[in-house]
Amino acid sequence: MENEFNEFSEFNEFSEFNEFNKFIEFNKFMNYKLITSLNSINLLISINLLNSLISINSINLLISINLLNSLLNSKSKQNMQTKKTSVIALDLDGTLTNSKKEVTARTREALLQAEANGAAIVLASGRPTYGIMPVAECLEMQQRGGYILSYNGGKIIDCTTGEELYSKHLPAELLPILHDYARTHHIALLGYVGKEIVTEMPNDEHVQVESHINKMPIRGVDNLLESIEAQPTKLLLAGPPERMAQAEKELLALVADKMEVFRSAPIFVELVPKGIDKAQSLARLLDVLHLSAVDLTAFGDGYNDLTMIRFAGRGVAMANAVPELRAEADYITLSNDEDGIAAFLEEQ
Repeated sequence: MENEFNEFSEFNEFSEFNEFNKFIEFNKFMNYKLITSLNSINLLISINLLNSLISINSINLLISINLLNSLLNSKSKQNMQTKKTSVIALDLDGTLTNSKKEVTARTREALLQAEANGAAIVLASGRPTYGIMPVAECLEMQQRGGYILSYNGGKIIDCTTGEELYSKHLPAELLPILHDYARTHHIALLGYVGKEIVTEMPNDEHVQVESHINKMPIRGVDNLLESIEAQPTKLLLAGPPERMAQAEKELLALVADKMEVFRSAPIFVELVPKGIDKAQSLARLLDVLHLSAVDLTAFGDGYNDLTMIRFAGRGVAMANAVPELRAEADYITLSNDEDGIAAFLEEQ
């Protein structure tokens, strides 16, 4: 207090006050000092609060920036994962699977590595969709992505979403023609309903082969046309090789302008809608992926692989392929029992 009074006295050294006035003036001075101190404290508190708010906002801004960067990086990684730069199309029987109808560990690993490097894997087969699914599961296509071309391309399915990207069906008016032909010539004609193969000749050995390939049970019926959908995606003739070669020629003469007829194996004749084969369906898929035939590598062994081997930028025939396919291919790899697909991919 003495110091403050002395300061006050110095402050008023040129003024004359009586004791009472000095006391009043001293009190005023002290109030002034107190107010000044309080204002300084308030100012200091305000500055500290402002600094705190600025710091908090800076932290929030930094967090927001980091979150935004994380989202952008995540999106970029996702785009890198989903963007495909090439396509590998694989026939199944005699190509991807060995004689035991299995995908070997070496071939599986080579395809998973190709997928990781940016290739879209496509299973292109004459099999029904249900018969292809176990192979798709083996290659983790539901998680990793990829596509199924079932019924020789009559259906295109996105494995990740299950979405049907394309489908086409046989015209209803053609079914009686095909049915009458099969009955007249005592040839097994079969269709697919859900998880079953349906036919009027369930004990035929060639029908049994189709059942084994697809791991689908056979259901015998009295009338095939009454047991299948009105407009199926595909029907199949099954019989001895020499009889199937003849059936192919005769049916082409009957319905070639309305549908496709071709052998997928010596004992099978495929009956599918007009404009359906593996090449045409792959062209549809490549358009969806914004890629072209130059970006396509196709592996096959059978007659129904001819169109896609011709169409692909790189057509690869298995060593066990039919002679006609080997003649058309750009490359010939080892057989399906020698990991021919893996051998080719590992050299690229």
